[in-house]
Amino acid sequence: MKNQPVLYDSLKTVLHHMDANLRIKMSQRIPSIRATERAVPLKIQFLSFSDNTAEINDVHYKLGIYRNSPNRDVPQFVKSENAHGGVSHDFDRFGFEIPVGSNPILPGDVSLRSGDERVERTDTDELEERYQTLVTRSENLLRSLAEKESEKRVWTLEYREKFREYKDMASHAHEKLKPFHCRRHNLPRPFNCFIQLSTMGDNKAKSLQRLEYTRKLYEAVKQFNHVLFANRPAIQVNELVCVFSSHVYRMPVGFKMSANELTVRESHIASIATIMEGDVNILRVFRGDNAENWWQHRLVQNAKELITEDFFEPEKSCLMLRTFRNRIIRFNNRRILRIENCCKWIENWMSVKREVGSELWIRFRVEQYKFLVLNMIQANVEVIRKDERINMSIRMPSIRAIEKAVPLKMRCLSFSDTTVKINDVCYELNVYRDYPNGDVLPAGNDFDRFGFEIPFGSSPLLPGDVSFRNGDEQVVRTDTDELEERHQTKLARCKIILQFIAQQEPGVTLQWKDVWMDWMSDYVGITKKRLQGMENHAREKLKPFLCRRHNLPRPFNCYIQLSVKKNGEAKFLQRLTYTRKLYESVKQFNHILFANRPAIRVKNPVFIENHVYRIPVGFKMSANELTVRVLQIASIATMIEDVNRLRVSEGGNTENWWQHRFVKSAKELIIHDTLSAEESCLMLRTFESRIIRFHNLIPLTTEENCELIESWMSVKREVGSELWIGLDNKKRRKNVPKMMQSRMEVIRRDERNGAQSEASTVNKLQNRWQNRLEVFQKDQKDEKSVRLRSKSGTQIEICGEVCEDETMRHRLKVKIIEN
Repeated sequence: MKNQPVLYDSLKTVLHHMDANLRIKMSQRIPSIRATERAVPLKIQFLSFSDNTAEINDVHYKLGIYRNSPNRDVPQFVKSENAHGGVSHDFDRFGFEIPVGSNPILPGDVSLRSGDERVERTDTDELEERYQTLVTRSENLLRSLAEKESEKRVWTLEYREKFREYKDMASHAHEKLKPFHCRRHNLPRPFNCFIQLSTMGDNKAKSLQRLEYTRKLYEAVKQFNHVLFANRPAIQVNELVCVFSSHVYRMPVGFKMSANELTVRESHIASIATIMEGDVNILRVFRGDNAENWWQHRLVQNAKELITEDFFEPEKSCLMLRTFRNRIIRFNNRRILRIENCCKWIENWMSVKREVGSELWIRFRVEQYKFLVLNMIQANVEVIRKDERINMSIRMPSIRAIEKAVPLKMRCLSFSDTTVKINDVCYELNVYRDYPNGDVLPAGNDFDRFGFEIPFGSSPLLPGDVSFRNGDEQVVRTDTDELEERHQTKLARCKIILQFIAQQEPGVTLQWKDVWMDWMSDYVGITKKRLQGMENHAREKLKPFLCRRHNLPRPFNCYIQLSVKKNGEAKFLQRLTYTRKLYESVKQFNHILFANRPAIRVKNPVFIENHVYRIPVGFKMSANELTVRVLQIASIATMIEDVNRLRVSEGGNTENWWQHRFVKSAKELIIHDTLSAEESCLMLRTFESRIIRFHNLIPLTTEENCELIESWMSVKREVGSELWIGLDNKKRRKNVPKMMQSRMEVIRRDERNGAQSEASTVNKLQNRWQNRLEVFQKDQKDEKSVRLRSKSGTQIEICGEVCEDETMRHRLKVKIIEN
């Protein structure tokens, strides 16, 4: 029967579904199909490389150096190495081993060397001396063992094993000394070498081919991989494993492959990426040395599923989880985990926009941990709900633009140097300190490189900041010699008192009868526990002086810590490396909360003196009710758009504070200040508020109070506008309406007779009033109420009232009732 050749298209289909090892074997044995076979993409289920091996599916190929001796006297250890496919290193002409790390990198090779591998020579005099010592020792042991057993005349099993061990030791040392002898006498190496290709199975090698040793082993590996993989389209691998460190993959130039699943070390990712085409579905990453920012590589970011195994620092773990964009992350940190760290990881993972169905897996060594983490997350959520909008915006980037476009409403808002309080939740940033030995110190301000505390008052003002500093604050330095001496004195005194208390009965404190020096009176009645705290505080304050004296770094580690306070309880939220100053971190935090928003609507903002508000540039808010001091108005004006009710209290000499836009336009204005009568009149003419409650802490005369009303009336106002004037006594409550009526009558009488009054009061009225008033109605039953009407028709009502507020005991109300 005549055989029919396989057609080209049929051959391609058959090859496409054929096992990779069978395809390679057929290609080598049937040259006629070689071109067709290389044109069809090669599919491999499992692939792994090393310096001199290649594992394809279930076949493990190995190239090694096979050795034998001309006299067939081969040591046992050489036989064992030959049985396992030969050694993985070359030999020079005398027989010395050539370290693999000294082999050069050829074009197309993928190097996984870290660069700090140590290449150990095998031809040194020290090594020769060591082998000679080993030969002498082995021969002595054999001689001693033979003498002992000869007396027994019976060779036991133990003797046989020891004899074989010592003999192998001597044989190994003799073999290692032969290259030194050859070099000394310029002889060729004492054994024959061959390059052997084997397949490994059950820890034994099956020889496939053995060639003369005419090239180096790494060159033979390069040629072998060229035969397997050169001139092919990208190889399709289901599972690729690259975990051997310090190896070199001798690949052909232009070699590419795609992988469904890749296992690699952190330090090898950049090197492996040079031969990868496309992204991987599943990426397993193991620990590797000197691997910086490996998580930012394209291969890691684009993997659909990422599995990590390493001993990550908590801060580094948070950074990685914010960076990863993978749909599924299996995060296996081999460190002993703290519950707080797990919650931080989850929060950092959530802080990045992710698609629906994204997953984060965290492995615990103790099953109970997962319940503790769930409880802590639930507790954190209870806090987060109090400021749900802001937290949703931070954790869900997809809604961030929309959320920032909608005006933010708050019941209460206040700032300080390091805090921001929103409703009943207070966020606080401070510097967290701990020592390498595990001691933790209370949170504080910024610290310099020696550990000295940096006062808040010395921090600079940044663009957008609102400063409430008075300008005369004293910045107290913490690094002076006087302060060091004070701490040393305090430490010494605490030690003396503690030594005294240690000699007394438990619970006894220093008493007045025990005082023999004046300074000891300050420590009477102080408990031992408090004294120990004072001693530790003084010792802690002295450490920065020691570091500065010896030019040492600060004795503790610093972190920027974000905490949330509610009902007097503080809960830790996040801790970052101390790479920026505290005031810069506060600025960044407030930028996240309030930047790029329309004016924030606050019911009752609170402003604290002698602080700097680190708010973003362009921050604006409107307030329903605002209480400020006069000195604060100029600073607040930069961020206030409008106010419904504004309370202004005295606070320093600030000129023309009433000229600020938000003060003049407040719907209701309440003023408690010390102003002259002229300033008060000028101020009332400036205000546009519908309701003004004015209480001058300097008592004014009845005539000056009338001038206040005239100044207020000199500006056109809408119906319903009110002026409340605080009076210092009950008598003025009646006198002011009477004087106003009297003045009205004088003006009216002058106009009827056609004569001009020369009275000074009448001249003042004619100069100041645009609307002249006449008596419209007087309530005979209530002497406190007087109604007046101007010639233009404007009607006002003046009445006196008693106020419950002691600062404004008696007051006068002036109201426009018709215009």
